[in-house]
Amino acid sequence: MEKEKVILTIGKKTNKEIAEWMNINVSTFSRNKEKKLKLLEDFAIFHFEGKNIIIDEVLDEVFKKKSNYQKVFEKIDENWNKNGLDTCVNVGKKILTQLKKEDSSFSLKESTVIRYTNRGKIELFGRCYSEGLKGKCVYITCKYENGNYEFFTEEENKIRAKLLKKYFGNISEKQLYIKEMIDNGEITEEKAWVELERITNMTSERVSCYYIELSQILNCDIVKATLVLRNGFNYSKEELEQFKKWQ
Repeated sequence: MEKEKVILTIGKKTNKEIAEWMNINVSTFSRNKEKKLKLLEDFAIFHFEGKNIIIDEVLDEVFKKKSNYQKVFEKIDENWNKNGLDTCVNVGKKILTQLKKEDSSFSLKESTVIRYTNRGKIELFGRCYSEGLKGKCVYITCKYENGNYEFFTEEENKIRAKLLKKYFGNISEKQLYIKEMIDNGEITEEKAWVELERITNMTSERVSCYYIELSQILNCDIVKATLVLRNGFNYSKEELEQFKKWQ
């Protein structure tokens, strides 16, 4: 008779309870605790209170040797647009469709697959403005037309620059001023964002108005995407210039 599967639930857990969920004995868990906790990240969001593990959110309730996170991770690079410009939401949705075709019992929520995709993107290409296992990436504002993410043309970039100045002034220079104010002790790092908002007038309303006006002028949707630069990939001159522009 097949052993009943243990379901992971939210709340306080002992080493013994996590070990039972992983179908191993507690001594094995304790000897390999760092490795096992890393594996637990594939299934849950958690933190510690003393020696207890507190499960804040369950992503995948049944333990399996090959986690659903690993299944998602293996498909990220192949589904990320070859020109490097894509989003974790778009890639996550494509991966979910593939996994359901491969296994009709695959039951993770779309939001969980997208979260796994974002985590995997960080492993592969780093957090934005840093590097990962296979390359690096930056955030980029771009057009979204007919299901595709597109770079701005030179003329469109001029329009975007004018609008940025209209709404937020010389924002890049003002960011430098904030850094100097921190270094000089005029403000603390904790107050830096408040100060940047003040001198750029970067309120949520003005940010929204900026994107709406840019979208109306260019007659397309404007989105924030991630531009990936894969190690060893043969990019066009335009694609490399786009990456340098947003670094």
